[in-house]
Amino acid sequence: MQIKNLLILSVVAALSRISVIAAVFLYSGGIDFPSNICQWDCAWYLSIVNEGYDLHPHAYAPGTPHHANHEGSFSNWAFFPLFPVTVRILSSILYSDPLVTALILNNILFIALIILLYTYLKNDFGEEIALKGSAAFCFFPFTIYLSVPYSEGLFLTLLFGGLVLLQRKRFVLAAITGALLGATRTTGLFFEFIFISYSIPFLVQLQKEKQNLSAPAITFIFGVLFIPVGLEIYSIYLHHLTGDALAFSHIQRAWGRIPGNPIKTFINEIKNPAVISVYGMFSSMLAITASVWLFTKKHWGESIFTLASILLPISTGTFTSCTRYSLLSLSWIIFFSYMISKLPRSTYLSAIISFFLLLLIFAKFWINDLQFMI
Repeated sequence: MQIKNLLILSVVAALSRISVIAAVFLYSGGIDFPSNICQWDCAWYLSIVNEGYDLHPHAYAPGTPHHANHEGSFSNWAFFPLFPVTVRILSSILYSDPLVTALILNNILFIALIILLYTYLKNDFGEEIALKGSAAFCFFPFTIYLSVPYSEGLFLTLLFGGLVLLQRKRFVLAAITGALLGATRTTGLFFEFIFISYSIPFLVQLQKEKQNLSAPAITFIFGVLFIPVGLEIYSIYLHHLTGDALAFSHIQRAWGRIPGNPIKTFINEIKNPAVISVYGMFSSMLAITASVWLFTKKHWGESIFTLASILLPISTGTFTSCTRYSLLSLSWIIFFSYMISKLPRSTYLSAIISFFLLLLIFAKFWINDLQFMI
């Protein structure tokens, strides 16, 4: 049964991605395809693939001169290396265009993500919820970001891979996965919370059973110390390149992100609401709600991981991109998959059709470079 479900999900996931790419092609009439898929942060990732990291900041975001800030402000240091490095290596091996390579990579990773999501949900919530929930997620509109050349696809695949490894008590491999997460996005460091939440109950259980704790304790310490390695290596590289180990954080000011209190961000938005910011704030509240729900399900590591991952960008004083961060967050994906699987059959099918249509509309919004898609 499980092999059959995995095959079904693989086909559903593949068809959903083919539909997205086909929609983009048809919307553009084949003109500028696939370059029209490269919007917003995609240009930054390709700049790393093609030219490496900047030696100095520059005036314009690549490919988007209309988003220029004060001269000398922008740099690709804000974008972590694992995704662009992977694309560069694969492009060199396959002798393929980096953009095409990134598209192929992310859409293959999407299939792997759906299989890992199914496996995780099955282990904790049962087979029916896993099958229906992961199938529905294939058509969730915000999965558009998992097909375009962004790092979300790699990050979520590693994240659910790490979760499945923890479920299977493969703590060393999970720690290595955590280090890779830290080399993909800043928030990968928060995998520490998940690792600890799975490790401590395991150690307590071993103690109750009066088993030898020496090897498991060493593994635990190794994991806690090793998970930050991905971020640390990138920081060391940036220090060598720029003299600033935290350049990935400091350069965020170019996008108007200044570290502060996330509560003030909410208060300021309530006092002076703007449509796009309200959109981001509402999405953030959905992810926070999902995290609280997940906490009640005794998945406190996943819950705290999501809360930290959401509050970090909000603490920079803006809700820009928070819709993407929130509706592709760990807690929201689990919450969405669980809740939609509980719908009656007819409502469930109607929801999937509606999501699929929205996904195709989002593909149109994406190539039209609409700001709320940033």
